[in-house]
Amino acid sequence: MSAVLKENEVIETKSLAEILVISDEVPADFYKNTEKYQAEIDTAIEHAKSLVHPINEEGRKLAKSDAALIRKFAKNRNAWSLEVFRSLTEKIKFWRDDITGKTKLLEQEADNILARFEEHEANILKGIRATLKEELALVIEQCKEIRPEFLTDYDVEPLVKLTGTLTPSGKLTSKAYSELRSFVLTDLAKQQLHDNRILTIENRCLRADINPPLGKVHFGEVFWADEQTFEEKLEALVTAEIARRVEMEMRIEADLKKKEQAKIDEALAQERERIRLEEQAKIAQETPKAEPVIVKQVELTPEELRAKAREIKQCAEYADRNSDRAKEIAAAEKLLTQAKELEAKAEELKVLSANNKKLVTITATFQVSVRESISIEAVENHFKSKLSDDLKAILTTCKGV
Repeated sequence: MSAVLKENEVIETKSLAEILVISDEVPADFYKNTEKYQAEIDTAIEHAKSLVHPINEEGRKLAKSDAALIRKFAKNRNAWSLEVFRSLTEKIKFWRDDITGKTKLLEQEADNILARFEEHEANILKGIRATLKEELALVIEQCKEIRPEFLTDYDVEPLVKLTGTLTPSGKLTSKAYSELRSFVLTDLAKQQLHDNRILTIENRCLRADINPPLGKVHFGEVFWADEQTFEEKLEALVTAEIARRVEMEMRIEADLKKKEQAKIDEALAQERERIRLEEQAKIAQETPKAEPVIVKQVELTPEELRAKAREIKQCAEYADRNSDRAKEIAAAEKLLTQAKELEAKAEELKVLSANNKKLVTITATFQVSVRESISIEAVENHFKSKLSDDLKAILTTCKGV
């Protein structure tokens, strides 16, 4: 039992169990009649606030009992509210799931619309692509002058479009056909450029007597460059090839010249020995035999050298072999050169003697056999490039003949 006090007066005496009604079954109107059941909870709160228990052991027991009953009442009302909440939530969930299920089906249909469109579009584009490839094959077949090695892997994808490629009747538009034809014409132009440049290279090499001619591999990427760059590269390659060939021919000629000069020197030595012996015999005939005469080797004068050269040339006319004739003529020319050098040296010595000076002239004659197409200037430049800076500084004349 408990008492409800108000201004120190007992206005009602009622058990707590009568005030706090606990039931496992949720009232049917619990959710709809919310104010009623909330008022019961408010009353229970006010009643709990007004409870007074005697301060003794019996009062302690009563306070614990009342607290336990209040907690049980609160737990009961929470259980009711949770059950109602779950019931209402489940209904709302079913309602929402029904709506969301239908909206998902609607969205799926929207996706299906695009999928059907894209599938249909892909089939149309596939047909357009096949038509383009068939027409391209016909264009290539009609262009009979183009060789297979110049045909590239054409990309028709930029032309695979829903509009602008095919007419309503399924034929190629004039613009699409022009695009396909431009593919082949571009390759044909490249083929013609290739053939023209190969012909230019062969003609230029023929004029320069370069055989076999230069090839495409010598040019690299410059082969496809603009005309001026290509021409400059061609001239550079031809000049380099001529220089290389001149150097090789000069080396071979020098080796041959060295061998021929050795033979000429040997022949001249024999000739000088023969002249010496003749002179010695002549002197011996003219000199009394009382005392032996020692004959020194005589230096030939320019006039004697020329006379000897004429004799050798006359003998060369009767030589049986061309090689022998050429050797004798070369020997005669060398004698003539020596005669000129002796005369020039004598003249220079006269001038220098008057000025108390001496001039030393070093003359070296190089004879090289080259092709007719190689200019004298090219040989001169090649020779000068082989000289050191010191030799270039004292070089007074370098003239090819």
